[in-house]
Amino acid sequence: MQHTRRSLAIIGLVCATALVGGACSSDEESSTATSDEPTTAESVEESTTTTAAVNMGAEVEISEFAFDPSPVTIEAGQTVTWTNMGASRHTVTADAEDGAEAAFKSDPVQPEQSFVQSFPTAGQFAYFCSIHPEKMQGVIVVE
Repeated sequence: MQHTRRSLAIIGLVCATALVGGACSSDEESSTATSDEPTTAESVEESTTTTAAVNMGAEVEISEFAFDPSPVTIEAGQTVTWTNMGASRHTVTADAEDGAEAAFKSDPVQPEQSFVQSFPTAGQFAYFCSIHPEKMQGVIVVE
């Protein structure tokens, strides 16, 4: 069930991003993308160039106030997709002063939504949830 929800979240994210370019046309997809609710698709556009150019590296599940798996190892140029499988909202935040080599921050990732971040250069990136920083921490290793 969780794998199906993750797949649906990723498909919805791809279609929401493609809607900007006019690639998806079903009524269901259009109503999702035109909702007044803030979505993480806006964050995806800021952190990746286009859906077609995304080089999938790893998926991280956000659930039970944890990032799973962590650490995650990917190659330079790949992306990481965090999908919120829990009931609470969370962020994915890397602060350069806290040991990350680059800073990034998602908007709050609502349940069943995703955030995608690309990692163009090698390094180690410590990240955390800015809403629950004491409980939720993770690491991305880019080779």
